[in-house]
Amino acid sequence: AVFTSSHRKALWLIWAPMVYLNILGPVWFMMPVVAWASGAPGRQFPFANVRGVVKTNFPLYITVYFIQCHSVFYWNFLSFGLDIFFVTCMIYIAAQLHIMGKRLSNVGRGAKVDGNRGVDNEKRRLQKLEDKSYKPLEADGRSEESLAELVDCIKAHHHILSFLLVLQDVMSPVAMAQFVCSATAACITLFQATFNPEGNSIFKCLMYLPMPAFQIYIYCWGGHEIIDEGSSLSVSAYSCAWIGATRRFTTALHILMCRAQKPLILTAGKLYPVNRDTFVSLINGSYSFYALLRQMRGH
Repeated sequence: AVFTSSHRKALWLIWAPMVYLNILGPVWFMMPVVAWASGAPGRQFPFANVRGVVKTNFPLYITVYFIQCHSVFYWNFLSFGLDIFFVTCMIYIAAQLHIMGKRLSNVGRGAKVDGNRGVDNEKRRLQKLEDKSYKPLEADGRSEESLAELVDCIKAHHHILSFLLVLQDVMSPVAMAQFVCSATAACITLFQATFNPEGNSIFKCLMYLPMPAFQIYIYCWGGHEIIDEGSSLSVSAYSCAWIGATRRFTTALHILMCRAQKPLILTAGKLYPVNRDTFVSLINGSYSFYALLRQMRGH
């Protein structure tokens, strides 16, 4: 159930922006044609407006027109594809941490975690187990088995943290560049939509405006999922059947709980923590810069 839910999230993140961009792109492609058919003076391009001889030379104009349309197709896959790859990795890590929490809760109970069971069913089952009295592990003869289960969980947790460090090293500069570019793009797009006298450009800017915010949000949302799942491991470890366990078991459990209390925070450029607070801060900063530009233009 955990992997199924994570798979659905990843599919939504893949298809939602791609569908929107593949609708937005053809609309932008046709706007210069519609403007020309409606009698607008001059020749326009769908994206970057090139001045000079390009518009007077019709074959060259058509060539540049199709190059712009074709380039955007690859830009969609390169830009959003890289973002979605990193966010999918974060979803995978959060799912592994969630499964780790369920495994820790069942250590010493003599029951395997059912991977097909929903999260809500698992919580209800754990609440029922909390009301029951625990048998000492030593008296039950299950101390070594429980210790082996805990050691497996600790090893799995170590592998998850190792993968998280690799993701941090690879993703950090990309996320930082994306934050800066998206916040700047949102500010400039909003400024153009406000002061551009052409109604055609206003419509294009307003249609594009959600995309920079979305590119920032998916990073911050994925990073926050890891923080939430990582912080819950300590409570999950405390929920296991540790009463009556050996000293080796409780010592290992205590070390794991102390390590789990350290937040699993990814950073962008070792400057911004990748979480929801950063998303709000970047959006506020982008709007503040837009307000400054608007005030300067007014003077």
